[in-house]
Amino acid sequence: MKTPLLIFRFLFLGLSVFTLSACGSAAKNVDQGDFDRAIDQVLDRMEGRKNIKTDWVVTLEEAFRKATARDMAVVDRLKLENRPENWPKIFDVYNLIRRRQDRITNFLPIVSKNGRKANFQFVRVDALELDAKEKAAEYYYNSAQELIDRAEQGDRLAARAAFDNLNAIDQFYQNYRQKASLKDAALELGTTFVLVEVDNRAPVVLPMGFKEALLELNEENLDSRWRVFHTRPVRNLEYDYRAVIELLDLAASPDRVSERQYEQRATVEDGWEYVLDDRGNVKKDSLGNDVKRPKQVEVVANVIESAQTKAATISAALDIIDLQSGARVSRNELTAEAIFENYAATFNGDERALDAEARKRIGNRPVPFPTDEQLMLEAAFDLRRIFSIELRNNRRIQ
Repeated sequence: MKTPLLIFRFLFLGLSVFTLSACGSAAKNVDQGDFDRAIDQVLDRMEGRKNIKTDWVVTLEEAFRKATARDMAVVDRLKLENRPENWPKIFDVYNLIRRRQDRITNFLPIVSKNGRKANFQFVRVDALELDAKEKAAEYYYNSAQELIDRAEQGDRLAARAAFDNLNAIDQFYQNYRQKASLKDAALELGTTFVLVEVDNRAPVVLPMGFKEALLELNEENLDSRWRVFHTRPVRNLEYDYRAVIELLDLAASPDRVSERQYEQRATVEDGWEYVLDDRGNVKKDSLGNDVKRPKQVEVVANVIESAQTKAATISAALDIIDLQSGARVSRNELTAEAIFENYAATFNGDERALDAEARKRIGNRPVPFPTDEQLMLEAAFDLRRIFSIELRNNRRIQ
C-alpha cells in the first residue's frame, strides 16, 4: 500500500520542481531584460490554475512595470527627436503596450493563493495610439508626395519608394485621402518599359517565321510589378530600354548516317540436364529420383544499328540599351541548338542475347531528316527560352 503513496510523492515533487523552474526562468528573463517573454511564461503557467503562487504575481508585476517603463522611455526619446519618420515606430511601441495590457486584462483579477492581489499601472494608450496612427499615416503620405515629385523629374526609384510608402498606410487606413490615385501615379512613374527586338547580323537568310518564333514571348511571365516587356511597340509609349537579340550565326549540319555492327552475348536457361556423379552416373535424391538442373547455354546475336543525326546551332547576343543615354548597359553571348537523332536496328542470331537498350531499337525504321529550316526553327525556340531567362534575371534593367 506504500507504493501508490510513494509514486504520488514523486509526482508532487516533480511538479513542484517544474513549477519552481518555470518561475525561476521567468525571473531570470526579467533580470536579463526580456520582460515580455517573462510575462508570457508566467501567464502561461497561470492559465487554468486556481492556486497561483505569490512568486508568480511578484514576477509578473515586476516584468510588466519594467516593460512599460522601457517602452515609454523609448517613446519619449523618439518624440524628443521631433522627426516625422519616427511616428511609425512610436505607433508600434504603443501597439505593443496595448497588446501586452490586453493580455494581462484577460486574467484579471489575479490573486495568489496567499491573498496577494496583483497591481498593474496601465497606460491609457488608446488615444496615444490613435494619435500616433494618424501621424504615421500622414508621414507616409507626405513622404510619398515628395517622392512622386522627384519621380516626375525622371527618378523611377523614387516612384517605387513612394508606392511602398503608400502601401504602408494600409496598416493604418484602407481609405486615406488620395492614396489610391497616388499609388496609380507611382506605379506608372516607377514602371520600366522594355521593347524586345531582333537584329539579324547572321550571314544567312532567316527561315520564314523565324523572327516571329523568337518573339512569341510569354510577356506575363517576364513582367513584374516594375518591369513590362513588349515585343510590338505601343503607340505614344516612351520606352526606357531596348532588348536586342542580335543573331550572329545560324548553321545546320549535313544529314549524317552512321552504321555499326556489334555482337551481344548472354547466358540463358535452355531446358534442363541430369546431374552426374564422379563416375558419370545420374545422381539420385533421397527418394531415388533422378536429380536435374537448369541447363545454361551461351547465346549470340549480331546487331546492325543505323544512327541518323543532324544539328542546328544559333549564335546570338542579347544587348540591353538604355534609351535615355543611348548606352549599352549589358551584353550576353547566347548559344542555342536543336538536335535530331533517330536510331534503327536489326539483328540476326538468338534474340535472347539482346540487352534492354538493343531491344528498344530493334524494329525502328529510318525516318526522313528534318530540313535545315525546320531544325533552325526548333533552335529558335531554345534560344527564346534562354534569352527569356536572361531578360527576367537582368539586374541592369532598372
